[in-house]
Amino acid sequence: MADLLRGRASRIRLEPPGRAGAGIEFLIEETDGIWCEQVKDVPSKWPWSLQ
Repeated sequence: MADLLRGRASRIRLEPPGRAGAGIEFLIEETDGIWCEQVKDVPSKWPWSLQ
């Protein structure tokens, strides 16, 4: 959110619909690409990565 307010990101999408949002809570569009985040309320037992 801070990157969006500072002008480093152009858009944030919360829980994108369809395949784009499978396994992520939000994605951020920046000038050099898109990155995704997953939010957990408990520690994960296994490493998480985008496929």
